[in-house]
Amino acid sequence: MIGKKSNKSKRFPYIEVEGIQNQYLDAALLQCLDNESLVFTLRNEFKILKKAGILPAELKLNKFNQEELVRLVSPHLLENYNFYNYLVQKWDDIQIKTLKTFIKTDLSSFSLEQWDEEIRSLIQDKDIPVFAAVNLLRFYNNGELKELIQLIMRDFTVQFYYETGVQLNGYGVDWDKVDEKKVENVVESGELNLSEDIERKPEENLRLASSLIDLVANQITELGQYGEYKTLYQQEQEKTEKLTKEKENLSQEIKTKESQHQAFLKDNRTLSKNVDTLTTKLDQTKKELGKLGLSLGEVRKEKEELEKIKDNLERKVNILENEQNSIGEKIKEELKREYDLKILHMKDEYEKRLNILERELDNKEREQVEKNSEENSVEVERIIKELENVKNDLSVVEQERNELAEKVKAFNNSGENSKDNILGFSEDDIEDFVEFDNKPTRN
Repeated sequence: MIGKKSNKSKRFPYIEVEGIQNQYLDAALLQCLDNESLVFTLRNEFKILKKAGILPAELKLNKFNQEELVRLVSPHLLENYNFYNYLVQKWDDIQIKTLKTFIKTDLSSFSLEQWDEEIRSLIQDKDIPVFAAVNLLRFYNNGELKELIQLIMRDFTVQFYYETGVQLNGYGVDWDKVDEKKVENVVESGELNLSEDIERKPEENLRLASSLIDLVANQITELGQYGEYKTLYQQEQEKTEKLTKEKENLSQEIKTKESQHQAFLKDNRTLSKNVDTLTTKLDQTKKELGKLGLSLGEVRKEKEELEKIKDNLERKVNILENEQNSIGEKIKEELKREYDLKILHMKDEYEKRLNILERELDNKEREQVEKNSEENSVEVERIIKELENVKNDLSVVEQERNELAEKVKAFNNSGENSKDNILGFSEDDIEDFVEFDNKPTRN
């Protein structure tokens, strides 16, 4: 509706004039629109149409001319301020152009008398119609000149009626005679030229033609000169039929355009729904992308944290491997050193004992030779046997040392070790092979 489209436009006050009905003032305001514009703007003003008794379908089919619309709508314009404000905006543009075109002097110095004289001069010279003069006086500087309207309407009542179709009551005018005179003036002046305005207001011309035909028929009956006016009557009747056909064609064309308009509206509604659906899908997609973006950010954070943990574990593994290699080397060196010391000690002991036994054996042999006794012979055998046992013990110790060296070598070549035992063997396993404390013994 017009009011909804004009929320941000200039707001004009509703101006009333003492002694004049508002519907007369609003009739002049409605007249500033031509018939086509008035019909178009009224289509969405359902409240006014209901008050005026006009069906929207009748409006679409152009069943009312401009005079009829002005006469029906003007009493209810006050009930819809938005539509009133829209019309005042339209008039405001017209008023500015009118003043610039017809009044060249400085308006700020005009008195009321000068304004009255100027407006009357413009009306009489047919520069502006009466309804335009009424609008100018009503809305100039928010009603500064509105008190002159009553005088203008009193002096130009009939002319205002001719322009708007609205009869101003209270001025002592016989409107029946005015209507008859209006038709007679048209016939006598020869101004009946319906073809000139057929495209603009066909219904109005048809109504006027019908009135003229009725008037002519009455005059023919009264004068008894039917033959003289028969040709004229037939011509007018043909024009009437022609206008009727043109009106029917226009009505059919309007229906066709209305059907096209409805089809366009339907397509527009479908497209609007599609746009709404696509917009909704786009919003959902944006929301999902936002969620995926958040999830991706979280995954990236988790990935970075896991990579940090991985790097830390790799560093720890490298450190542990280095420590393992270092400990293995230290153990190997320590074991080798301990075994070497122990074996040296044992060899020294065995060699000392062997030397002692060998000396005893030599002594015994000499004694045996000297004494040649059976007792010494047994003792010699005992000593020889003991010497062999010592040699066997020394061989066993050397074999154990070699086996332990092979185990240490295998430990150094191993790629994976237990987390609970980084060396791959316990201290008890070492004790099975070597019996020694942490401090090496030396001779």
